[in-house]
Amino acid sequence: FIGARVVFDMASAVPNALLMRSMSFKKLAVRTTVASLVAAVGCLTLLWLGFGLWALAFSQLAAAVVGCIGAMVSARWWPRFSFSTSALKELSGFGLFASGNRFITMLSVDQILIGALLGPAGLGIYSFARRIFQILSDLITGALSNVSYSLLSSMQTEREKLREAYGFATFVSSAVSFPVFVGLALIAKDFIPLAFGQNWTGAVVAVQAFCALGLLASIGVLQASLVKSQGQANLWFYYLVAKQVGTALYVLLYYSWGVDALTTAIVIQNYVMWLPAAHMVAR
Repeated sequence: FIGARVVFDMASAVPNALLMRSMSFKKLAVRTTVASLVAAVGCLTLLWLGFGLWALAFSQLAAAVVGCIGAMVSARWWPRFSFSTSALKELSGFGLFASGNRFITMLSVDQILIGALLGPAGLGIYSFARRIFQILSDLITGALSNVSYSLLSSMQTEREKLREAYGFATFVSSAVSFPVFVGLALIAKDFIPLAFGQNWTGAVVAVQAFCALGLLASIGVLQASLVKSQGQANLWFYYLVAKQVGTALYVLLYYSWGVDALTTAIVIQNYVMWLPAAHMVAR
């Protein structure tokens, strides 16, 4: 039943992309809010009527259906029974690499290897620290990533405006991210046990290491947007592949030193791999 959601998620991909390209983020927000409200009301109603787990399944499907219809209405785009070979060829090169970028980003090679080599305890500490880093990054730069990609894509032929927009976005991201990650690194020794309990004291060093990575991530998310917005998704794909290979090698080399040393080594590896990204941005 929930699997039917895939159909509507895929059908909404094009209108969502059109809305993002035109930077109609208000329409996207309204669509998401309405879909969430419909799903919540439907779920609570079915729970009250005694449908149990079916209520949760309905909420998932309802959110996808309403979100799909809302995206099509907002973008004024409807699917048609037509097929364009020329359009497919035009999109295939960029689209395949863009999909590859998304797949590699979602593939957690580090966690897979750490779980296999260090067991549940080591993976738990590493994943805990990584999750805190990911939550903060999403809160700070998540929206900026979507906005910057659309904005920079619209400036492909305006190099000076592109340079100014990228520089300003990098400044804003750094101004917000740096104090947050530096502050968390300084208070992590007291904050982690206080907020999550004494059982997570062993994750303090790993959290501090990921805070150092957060300084880089606040810039890296804009680097990815810039390179891909200029039609160079293939370059970013090869870069991500190299990073994943490097991460796997670092895990294999340093896992025997423990979670803290391994996490620090992975952060250092990310800083080394930042240099090729900086070179792409400079180009």
